[in-house]
Amino acid sequence: MKSLKTLIIAFGIVSTAFAQGKYTVTGTRFLLPLFEQFNEPLQEEGFDKLFEATSRNPKADITATATPKVLPAAKEGYKQIGLAKIVYLPVVNTKHPDIKTLLEKGIRVDELKSIFFKDKGDAGFKPNSNFNVLTRSACAAVSFSSFLKEDIKTLVNDYDKIENDSLLIDLVTKDTLAITFLDPSNIYDINTGKIKYGITVLPIDLNNNGTIDSDENFYSDRKVLIERLKKDKIELPSGLLTVTISEKENAYFSKYVNWVKEKGDPIIENFGFLPLN
Repeated sequence: MKSLKTLIIAFGIVSTAFAQGKYTVTGTRFLLPLFEQFNEPLQEEGFDKLFEATSRNPKADITATATPKVLPAAKEGYKQIGLAKIVYLPVVNTKHPDIKTLLEKGIRVDELKSIFFKDKGDAGFKPNSNFNVLTRSACAAVSFSSFLKEDIKTLVNDYDKIENDSLLIDLVTKDTLAITFLDPSNIYDINTGKIKYGITVLPIDLNNNGTIDSDENFYSDRKVLIERLKKDKIELPSGLLTVTISEKENAYFSKYVNWVKEKGDPIIENFGFLPLN
C-alpha cells in the first residue's frame, strides 16, 4: 500500500510537471496551427514549454489574433507582440462567368473598396463584373478594413452570418459569382502549396495599367507568392499576427519571441505569412 501511495504521488508530480510544460494558445482559429508547427524545432532545441492550441479558452496563456498594423491598446497587465505579417488577397470562384477577363485585367488595391464596402461607387471604379460578396466580420476583416482605411461596419456581406473560414471557402466554391478575401494559409494547400480547388486568386494590378503583366502574376504557388512579396516589398492589404500575454509571463516568453525572429522564418513562410524581420 505504501509503495502504491508513493507511486501515485510520483505520478502526480510528473503529471503536474507535464501540465506546466506547455503554453496554451487560443484566439483566431486560422492562426493556431502555426504555433503547433513551432513545437518540433522548439523541442529539438530544448525549450521546456511547447504550444498547445485550444479553442475559446479564456484561461489560455496566450491569445493569438489577427490585428491591424497599428495595435490596439493592450488591457492592463498584458503585453502585445507582433510575430508575423499577414496579407489578404481577393479570391473568386474558379468558374466565375468573367474569370478570363478578371485574370487578364486584375484589380487595383483601391478598387477593392468599391467591391467590399458600401457606398463606395465614387472610389473611381465600378465593377464590370457581378459579384456576390461573402465576408466575415472577424479580426481578419478588421485588418483588411484598417489597411484600406474603411469602417468595418460598412463591409459588405451578401450572405447570412458565416461562422468560420472553412464555411466561407465552401460557400465561395459553390457560388460562381462569389468573391471574398482570405489569407494565404486559407488559400493554399498546406502540403502542396497550390491554390485549393474551386477558388482563384484575383491578381492585383500593381502598376495600374489595366492589365496583369507577367511580373504581376505570382499567385499560383504559395512559395512564389511569399518570395515575391519579400523580394520587392509589395504592399497588399495586410495586418499582423499578434500574441497577447501577461506581463508576468512575458519575461520568460521573450526567449520564444527571439527564437521566432531568429529561426522561425521558414515555418512562418511555409504557413503563408511573412516574417517581420
